[in-house]
Amino acid sequence: MGQTNGTLKPKAVEDLMRMTDFNDKELNQWYQEFQKDAPKGHLSKSEFVKMFRNLFPESDPSQFADHVFRTFDVNKDGVLNFREFIIGLSLTLKGTFDEKLFWAFKIYDVDGNGFISQSELNEIIAAMLALCRTKFPAMLAEELILTLDKNNDGQVSWAEFRKGVNENESLTKLLKEALDCVTPA
Repeated sequence: MGQTNGTLKPKAVEDLMRMTDFNDKELNQWYQEFQKDAPKGHLSKSEFVKMFRNLFPESDPSQFADHVFRTFDVNKDGVLNFREFIIGLSLTLKGTFDEKLFWAFKIYDVDGNGFISQSELNEIIAAMLALCRTKFPAMLAEELILTLDKNNDGQVSWAEFRKGVNENESLTKLLKEALDCVTPA
């Protein structure tokens, strides 16, 4: 990513402003913070988890941070550069509900096959419980599969997930609460 002494080059700022909901001042502030955690210009998964621990000191965010890292690491090279980091951060902090919903779907789709299984939901819900220290319904994964899996094939596609959440007010509320919990303030 283009940089000059702790700030981004104007071309990089313009590019990132088109791709995110951050303005130039915010991008440069985030870049300076990113450099503190990533002096090499990228974050490894362990560095990202450490950063997440600092954001959530009262809980265990490591499992959930692994999944966030997976969704942010778009090129799957095992590190986050500033571009990947800031685009992911913009989505989680400033995205529309539909954008956040798609991000949630990608988080739940652990194996990346385009479908969510009950075991994947169990894994993510356990990670969210460790992070949020909140009480989601004990049978949440099973209830979600039963509610969202309209064709009864044991897995939930993006179309089923989006439609099911948007048509079920209590599920929408629950997902919004979950997204609020896992997004640093």
